[in-house]
Amino acid sequence: MLRLTGVWGTEFRTLTRENIIAKTDPDIRVESALINQSKQITQRELFRGFVTMSAGIPDFPIRYALKELARMSDFRTDQITILFPPNIDEIQAEKENKQLEANELPIVSLTDNHTVHRLFHSQLNQSDIRDKHLEYHDKAEQFKKDNAPMFQPEQPTELHQAEMKLPEATLSKKVAQQINTPII
Repeated sequence: MLRLTGVWGTEFRTLTRENIIAKTDPDIRVESALINQSKQITQRELFRGFVTMSAGIPDFPIRYALKELARMSDFRTDQITILFPPNIDEIQAEKENKQLEANELPIVSLTDNHTVHRLFHSQLNQSDIRDKHLEYHDKAEQFKKDNAPMFQPEQPTELHQAEMKLPEATLSKKVAQQINTPII
C-alpha cells in the first residue's frame, strides 16, 4: 500500500509492479533526525499561523485543520479521536467509502458537507466510480451555491422560541416523536 499526500488529504493506492517500474528513477531523500525535527517544528508553527489567519473564512475546514495540527503536534491517534469524535458527515463518508469499495454508487445528499466527503473519499484508490461520486458532490455543492437562499437556516418563530423555554424532558419527548425514537 502506498500513501500519497495531496491537496485533498492522503490518498492510498495499491502498490503494484506497474507503480514501481518507471521510466525515471524515484526521488529518495535521507535526512538526519535533528534536521527532520527542526523542519517539523517550523512546519507546525507555520501551519498554526495559517490556521489562525484562515479560521474566519466561511468554508475553511477548521475541524480538519485542528486535527492536522494535533497530528503535527504528535498527539496520539486515540487522543485526536477523543478530542474530535467523528461527526455525522465523517461517519456518512466512511459508509459511502465502503459502498464505493464494493463498487456501489452511493447517493449524494444536498445537505452533505461536501468538503468533508471529498477528504474522506480521497483516501480510496482512484476508480471510475469514486470519480463519478466526487463529481456528484461537486454538482451538489454547485447547486447549493446557485440556490443559496433555499439552504439558509430558518429564523426561529415564536413557536420555536416557546419550545426553547419548555422543560428539557418535554423537549426530549418532542424530539423523539419527530425522529421516531423511543426515549430511555
